[in-house]
Amino acid sequence: MKFIAAIFTIAFSAMTLNAQDVRWGFSVGGADEDIAYGISYDSIGNTIVTGTFKATADFQRSTGSHTLTSSNPSAFLCKYSPTGDLIWGYDITEGAVNGYGKSVAVDDTGNIYVTGYYQGTADFDPSSGTDIFTSIGDDAFLAKYSSNGNLLWVKSFEEEGFDVKLGVDGTLYYTGKNGNYGVVTRYNPSGLQLWSASLYRGNNTNLEIDSQGNVFVVGSFFGTSDFDPGTGTNDITSNGGTDAFVWKLDSSGNYVWAVAMGGTSSDHGVGIALDASGNIYVAGDFEGTADFDPGAGTVNRTSRAASDGFVTKLSPTGILHWVAQYRGFLDVEPKRISINAQGDVVIVGEYSNICDFDPGTGSAALASTGFSDVFVSTLDNQGSFVSIGEIRSTSSVRLYDFLIDDKEDYLFAGGIFASTDVHPGTQVYGVSTQTSTFGYLDGLIVRYAQCDHTESTLIIDACKEYVSPSGQLLTQSGNYQEVLPYANSAGCDSIINIRLNLRDFNKFIYRNDSALVSLENNAMNYQWIYCDSVIIPGATSKTYVPTMNGSYAVVLSDSSCVDTSNCYSIADIGLQANASIIYSLYPSPASDNLTIELSVQGAEMRLEIFDSHGRLCIEKELYGSGRHVIPFQLTSGLYIVRITDKTNAKVEIEKLVIIAE
Repeated sequence: MKFIAAIFTIAFSAMTLNAQDVRWGFSVGGADEDIAYGISYDSIGNTIVTGTFKATADFQRSTGSHTLTSSNPSAFLCKYSPTGDLIWGYDITEGAVNGYGKSVAVDDTGNIYVTGYYQGTADFDPSSGTDIFTSIGDDAFLAKYSSNGNLLWVKSFEEEGFDVKLGVDGTLYYTGKNGNYGVVTRYNPSGLQLWSASLYRGNNTNLEIDSQGNVFVVGSFFGTSDFDPGTGTNDITSNGGTDAFVWKLDSSGNYVWAVAMGGTSSDHGVGIALDASGNIYVAGDFEGTADFDPGAGTVNRTSRAASDGFVTKLSPTGILHWVAQYRGFLDVEPKRISINAQGDVVIVGEYSNICDFDPGTGSAALASTGFSDVFVSTLDNQGSFVSIGEIRSTSSVRLYDFLIDDKEDYLFAGGIFASTDVHPGTQVYGVSTQTSTFGYLDGLIVRYAQCDHTESTLIIDACKEYVSPSGQLLTQSGNYQEVLPYANSAGCDSIINIRLNLRDFNKFIYRNDSALVSLENNAMNYQWIYCDSVIIPGATSKTYVPTMNGSYAVVLSDSSCVDTSNCYSIADIGLQANASIIYSLYPSPASDNLTIELSVQGAEMRLEIFDSHGRLCIEKELYGSGRHVIPFQLTSGLYIVRITDKTNAKVEIEKLVIIAE
């Protein structure tokens, strides 16, 4: 079997921090049509899958092979270990003209229940024994197998089997279709029918069971249907096209209530889920304008595409809480819906082209890579956007079943036409097809593990700037938070809180009489140097008195930062003291101009004004003695005024306070 795994460092894009990461994923099949339709799990984490295959198909995930062969489409049933290795796999409709396994459920002891449909003569016993039925047309089957895959019992009837679920008491609930009737039937674990209910013009697609054994069926209907299977009548008429419905029966099959949603076009209820409070969540698709309030009110939504997706929340009595819409440019088709441990609503399905999965005022758009991709959407219990991800392929991906197990693993069953990235995010986890001919699907089976983030705090003292773990350049002190996707030891998100203190020394030095002085007051260490980087021994204080002409600088440092001041040139040591250059400097504080009176006759001087960080703010040439007015636009603060002649033989430094108006 072909199996490709790339980098394990991604979960759902833009997802919650308790996201999902691929535990394993692979394709099953061969040169013809092979599809995984139903998926379930047992109490020890094994995965059970049913579907259909044709010709020779390989069901082994890892090296080696486990092939089944059938000249016609036939139903398969496979069991995989928690690590995705095949335990056993069987053809369960051997000899049939057509065989399809559509849904599978597992009880607490590991027994497996499968439903689907077949045509012709089929042997449902995968062992050396036989249990043969012959259909009239497309007939449904309902079979029970042991945890080892041994047939315990099988039933056949003139229907098409779509879904099977187990109640908390171990009884079995089945839904399917018999001609124009949608059917719901309850069986005990031995296969004895307890009751059956039917819905005229109903197309039942999925069902759920609550803790009291009440049955909630979702599907679609056309025209007028009586939803009361007993002696009473509860007619509901569709709005002109096919409408979605939710139908509640009690544990004895008696009518409780039913509601419909839709408009004049085709609207379908496809997936259903229940939360711990008994609220009902429905997912499906609609065309045109549809009313999603099953009561007397009106809550219309209008599709943008040929069909848009919808998600609704109903109260335990069928009253609308909210409706969310997925707006696309082509078809958007939610297929399954489930509730996670946080109470969020997880919806999966297929979409083509571009779709916005944020039902609110924001945007969370995805663009399919191929003709159709699978989306994985999460809303909170109020219908607000939480996250979106996708399973993408250069061709098409099909989604047929999805559920969340008791460990919060996500299980997917479907089909792929070409090699597919099953990581619903920016990284890649590749699953290749088998040797299927172009135009045929291979079955797709994927299990995602719960991915818990880790969180840590970094306290950083740095010099002027800091490059964060994500590569971001930070230039200001403060508190920052970064999420590194899939970076911890489990391959999940790592949250890093950064407390950043950036140090930026004042690198300005000036001459005060015979001494050079650093304006930095808080350095731990001072080291004066010649500007050719030669250290001056013993010159380790804030001030330094040069003994010879030259260029000097000071190296400032503390535990986190090292920086060097600009060079200061001295050329008058040994010469007679010069008269003061500056006769008068005013006003101080200044606001928008400075007046300087120079006492040197006929000389060309240079004026420089620096801020407290040593940055040059103003530079101006001054000629001769007398009064010079210097206008400026500077912010409030302490500044340094330096006036020198062109040879730096005469230098004077003055402090200036500016209060900007």
